[in-house]
Amino acid sequence: MKSPFAIFRKHQKVLTVVLTGMAMFAFIIMGQMDPNSTSLPMILGIVLGGAAFWLFGSTRGSNPLSLVVTGAVVGGALGIILPRFIGPAAAVETSIGRISEQELSEMIAKRRLANKFLSDAYSRSVPPPDIEQWNDLPEQFRNMLIQNAYGQWQARLSMAQFRFDYSADQSEEATRQDVVTGYLFRHEADQMGIAAGDEAVNEYIIQLTEGNLSRDDFHDIRKQLNLSETELYDILRDEIKAKKAAEILAPRVATTPEEYWDFYQKLNVTAQAETVAIPVDSFVDSIEEPSTQDLVAFFEKYKTRFPAATESGEAQIIDPEPEFGQPRKVSVAYVEADYVTIEDEIAKNTPDEQWDQLTRDYYDEHPNEFLDSFSSSSSSLDFDLGDFSTESDDDTDAGGPALEFGVDPTESGEQDAADESEPTEGEESGGPSLGSANESDIDPDEECGDEGPALGGLTEPQGSAADASESQSADEQQDEFDPTAGLTIEVEDPSNDGPPPPALPSLASDPAGSTPTLRSYDEVKDEIRDQLLREMTQAEMQKRISTALTQMRDLGYRRTLEEDDPQHLSDQQVAAELQTWAQNNGLRYVETGLLSYLDLGNSDEHPIGRATEPSAQLGSNAPTVAERLFRSSSNTIYMSDQAVDRFLTSNQFAYWATEYKDRHVPTLDEPGVKEQVVEAWKIAQARSKAEERAKAIAALIDSTEAGQDSATEEEEEADGTEATEDAETEEPPETSREILDGQTVTGQEGSLPLTPLTTSQFSWLSRNTPSAPGLNPFEPPPGPPVRMSEVSSVENAGPDFMETVFQQLKVGETGVAPNADHSIYYAIKLLQRTPADDGATDGLQNLQNGFLTSDVPFGREFQALAGDERQQIFFDWRRNFLDGYAVRFAETQPAPN
Repeated sequence: MKSPFAIFRKHQKVLTVVLTGMAMFAFIIMGQMDPNSTSLPMILGIVLGGAAFWLFGSTRGSNPLSLVVTGAVVGGALGIILPRFIGPAAAVETSIGRISEQELSEMIAKRRLANKFLSDAYSRSVPPPDIEQWNDLPEQFRNMLIQNAYGQWQARLSMAQFRFDYSADQSEEATRQDVVTGYLFRHEADQMGIAAGDEAVNEYIIQLTEGNLSRDDFHDIRKQLNLSETELYDILRDEIKAKKAAEILAPRVATTPEEYWDFYQKLNVTAQAETVAIPVDSFVDSIEEPSTQDLVAFFEKYKTRFPAATESGEAQIIDPEPEFGQPRKVSVAYVEADYVTIEDEIAKNTPDEQWDQLTRDYYDEHPNEFLDSFSSSSSSLDFDLGDFSTESDDDTDAGGPALEFGVDPTESGEQDAADESEPTEGEESGGPSLGSANESDIDPDEECGDEGPALGGLTEPQGSAADASESQSADEQQDEFDPTAGLTIEVEDPSNDGPPPPALPSLASDPAGSTPTLRSYDEVKDEIRDQLLREMTQAEMQKRISTALTQMRDLGYRRTLEEDDPQHLSDQQVAAELQTWAQNNGLRYVETGLLSYLDLGNSDEHPIGRATEPSAQLGSNAPTVAERLFRSSSNTIYMSDQAVDRFLTSNQFAYWATEYKDRHVPTLDEPGVKEQVVEAWKIAQARSKAEERAKAIAALIDSTEAGQDSATEEEEEADGTEATEDAETEEPPETSREILDGQTVTGQEGSLPLTPLTTSQFSWLSRNTPSAPGLNPFEPPPGPPVRMSEVSSVENAGPDFMETVFQQLKVGETGVAPNADHSIYYAIKLLQRTPADDGATDGLQNLQNGFLTSDVPFGREFQALAGDERQQIFFDWRRNFLDGYAVRFAETQPAPN
């Protein structure tokens, strides 16, 4: 057999041409191809196969053309088949290419680098607000302004309009789906011929930073990201190109007047109904066990559906359909400092003598905290009933001393006496009084004296002689300071239609000459003790938790050591060590096991889920431990942190995540899954029975009342008369309670009796008004401005219930609707709807007039509703966009529902 080198030397001219052509093909043609494309292995196979067969055939004198064609076909087939068996497993498959887990991770890293650059560039080019300008304001208002200004500045750091994201959800799973969407948008951009050059990147940065980013800052940010300028521009170029394609392809949605009218009706049309509840749980026990065939079919139908709450904590619409997809879960271990236990421990171990010394020292060191600002020595507010007169004196012309603008309230008592002895025109001696205003008594053109304009036109009737005497006595107490001195309040005499208003109580105080009373030590002793006990308890809790964090860091470090290291600890040993340490230090050690976001965040057994970081203020929107854990990467385990439950227990925690389990499509034999499927199957069967029972109840109410109406009409026809006043003496028609007397929920004996309940007036939607004003008056109330209305006697009313009441039924008709999660079916009789649908009143016209005369499109609640509609349209479009590319995630990372 000849040596390959001999063959090469014999055909070196031809082979040189072939290799040169292949090199040109590789650098020029293949260099422009997408390396993630499924066509790349096929093309390589065609080229290499054709070349190999040509070389093999040329040594044997065969037809080179036929061999090249054969080799190309074989190579192309191998290029299609082999990658599916020897290549890395695809994390995502699309109609234009497969994305491996490594490639997906690289895309995620690039996306995060791009967004990190945007955030850093903005923070450097747009400085935080200058708070020095508010130094002279009162502290309360200054803090509000600072909080508002910093809140707006920090909100812009997220740069929602500039970030390269297509979803507000920043969870790990949502990010994976988001970068795949960007990958497809880049493909669309290539198809449309969209290109983003350096100029486009520069313009994007200038627009983001308002042209304030310096070259030095740019280089600093780039170095911190460990990127060359070329690498950074390449990343930004790809993301800008994809975003431009998304802007072109995304639907343009404008809310129509008809949609605003629908929003307006849902907020303003009210209804009242009578409901009869049929709980689904009442029928579950009567459902037999499913067969294996039914169970498997039911599981296969819903195994890829996942819970509707995202991992970032955003609550979604309740979905009554089964969801067997296992959500992302986390196992948390924590040590808990119990407030009540430690408080009792401190109270018990502190002697009474020590408490006496502590409270006495605190009282002596902080006297200003115990001043009684409302003591009788600092204020002469007197609310004795004798000061309120209900009688008038016809012989007295009501008036009083004038209080004029510009009068110095610190003037001497001699001036006060002069004012009292020389009443102005139209007034006589007496205290200031209040009555109705007479505009005709006021001359707007009258010139004001040096003392300022007087408030004229207001008078008050005089009280009885006894009241006048008491008023005079009060006036004598105002020699040094009278806040009403110099103010003329003239009122016209009250009308004779009713009694005059009562005289105001006297008010006198001297802040310059009086001091608040210091409350006695005995009076505040217990109050001081409670305060000190609270502070000592919180300090002791913080001390123990800080020590626990140190212990956990040491245990976490020992866990990372090599297994042959004597100091190494396994996961089980770390848990045992921490549990022993917690018991020895008066703390409680807890392991939650694997819990989903909803289970951890709503758990009463594990309050750690709702706790927040210690620096968070009560009432703020600080993320809870559940939110923080589910926003973290799955490799962030055994990293200790602390939190406080500020809402219920005041307990403090030191915690870490010990295990993450990514969400995945389960198998039926996975622990706990079969039980979940059986339970859901029984509930689905019970829902059908509950709905049938609710329909039967509604039909019973409807037929009974229809029969009563028919009987009344027949009697009137037989008598040849219409209903008269004698009908009032007849027996009234049966009520729903009487109709359903003896009926039960399931229709079987022993079941709960049916109880019709009447709702109060309710609308479809309600404005979400906070129960208390916010801390910052410059910010809108937290939370969505509109919510689904709560309906009395209806548990968790949802869209189905509201649609039945407001759109399907007429007044007097009956129907059936489930609540939001389909756990209860209701037989409904519509009693009233305002405005009525029959047009007999002007209610509908008034409603339309109110809609036309109000600024509906600019209202916060209507903007929120319109935004929800647009967001839903975008989500639907995005889902259809992904479906168009046949996007299929690996089973552990399924496509969004």
